[in-house]
Amino acid sequence: MRKMARSTLQAVTDAAGNVGTASSALALTYDTAAPSAPSGVTATAAVDSTISAAEEANGFDVVVTLATDAALGNVVELLLGGSSFDTPLTKTLTQTHKDQGFVNITVASGALGDDGAKSITAKVTDAAGNASDENSSALTFTLSTGEAPKVTYSATQFYEKLANDGSIQNALTLTLSGTEFAGTVDEAIASANYSVTGLPAGLSASLVKKSATTAELTLTGNTSVTTDAAINIKLGNGALVETDASTVEGFSTDLIVNVGGASTLIEAQGGGVTSGTSAGDIIYSASDAINPVIKGLAGSDTIDISNGSASSNGSATITMSDTTYGTDYVVGFKGGATSAGGDVLDLSGIASLTDSLATGLTTSSDFAANNVFIFSSAKVSIGDAAAAIAADADVVATEGYIVIKDADNNGITTVYHSTDLAGNGTETALVQLSGLAIGTLIGENLLV
Repeated sequence: MRKMARSTLQAVTDAAGNVGTASSALALTYDTAAPSAPSGVTATAAVDSTISAAEEANGFDVVVTLATDAALGNVVELLLGGSSFDTPLTKTLTQTHKDQGFVNITVASGALGDDGAKSITAKVTDAAGNASDENSSALTFTLSTGEAPKVTYSATQFYEKLANDGSIQNALTLTLSGTEFAGTVDEAIASANYSVTGLPAGLSASLVKKSATTAELTLTGNTSVTTDAAINIKLGNGALVETDASTVEGFSTDLIVNVGGASTLIEAQGGGVTSGTSAGDIIYSASDAINPVIKGLAGSDTIDISNGSASSNGSATITMSDTTYGTDYVVGFKGGATSAGGDVLDLSGIASLTDSLATGLTTSSDFAANNVFIFSSAKVSIGDAAAAIAADADVVATEGYIVIKDADNNGITTVYHSTDLAGNGTETALVQLSGLAIGTLIGENLLV
C-alpha cells in the first residue's frame, strides 16, 4: 500500500529533429493506500437492541465515528449484513464532519427489509477508489415490526454446471423473518422437517442452517434429465423454532431446476457477441472474459455473469431485441458505473428511445414525463406499478420500461417492457436480475 507523487512533461519534436520547449508539468499521485475504517456505528433508536415499528416507520439516524485520519472527500457507506443497502447509503466527508469526528446517515423506512436480526457496519472509500481494508465494528439489533413471519429465497432457480454433467452450479439461501431456524449452525436440518418434491432423478436436496435466520438449500448428485423441472420445497414445524410452519408466508415455495442438453450450455468469451440458440440456454461468462456481450434469442435463457470483476473490464452487456423471446434469468448482474464493473442491459433493439429515467419510486410517487421507471426496494406487483404510472397525467410516453422488486416473483428485480405507459398498456417481463439490489441501478445500466 503506497501513495507516490509523480509528474510528467511533454515536448514536441519536428520532422528535422528539433525538440521544442517542454510543457509545464502535470502532477499525478499514485495512490493505493487504503483509508482507515470508521471506529464504530451507533443509533439511539437501537439503544435497547430493538427497532420497533414506530422507529422503523419514521426512519432513524446512524452515527458513524470517524478515524482520526479521515480525509475530506472520502465517502462513508453504511452496510447491512456486510453488503450495500438496496439503495446505497453514503455520505461524502466535509470539514464539518472532520471537525466533529462523526457523520450522521439516515436509514429510511423500508430500507432494513423484513423483521429479524440485523447488523450495520460502515466502510470508507477515498477519492482514488481505495476502500478501507476492514469495516467498522457492528451495530446489531432486531427489527420487530409485528409482521407475520415469512421466508424469502435468494433466487428462484437452480441451473446446471457448464460441464454438462447433470450437476448443479448454485445453491439458494432461505432467509426467515419473524422466527428462526431450529437446529445447530452449519449442520443439516433433518430431512423429516422439510420436503422437496419433483426433483429430477439423480439429484438430492440438503438444507443446512447457516445462522439463526438463514439456511442454504443445495442439490447434489447428477441427473440425466435434460428438461427443466418444477420442484417444491415445504418447511415443516420441526425446521422452525416454536412456530407453526403453515403460518409462515412462503413456507411452501415452487422453484425451477434448469438443466439442458449439450447444445444449450454455452461459454461466453470477450471480444465479440455470444448468441444463444432458439431454445432456452444456460450461458456462462468465461472467468477471463473481458467485456462479454451476450445475446439471448428465443426461449427463456439463464445467464451467469457473476465472474465479472469490479473494473471496466468486468462490465458485461446483455442484449435483448424482442419482447416475445421469453423472460431471461440473469445471475451476477451488477448495478453502478460501467467503469467500476457495472453491467449493461441493452434494450435498444426493442425500441430506440431517448431515455428519461426516474428512480426510487413507489406507487404514490410523482412520475413526471419519464419513460424508464425504477421503483424502490419495497416489493410491488407489475399491475399496481403500471396502474400508478398510468394514473399520473404527466406521463405521456407510450413505450418504455418499468423495473420493480416483483411481488409476484419472490421479490426478484424484474425489468418489464410496456407498450403504453400512459395508458396502462401490455407489460412483458424481459429479464429477472437475481440477487441485484435495485437501488444500485443507474442510467448506465439500461440502454434503451
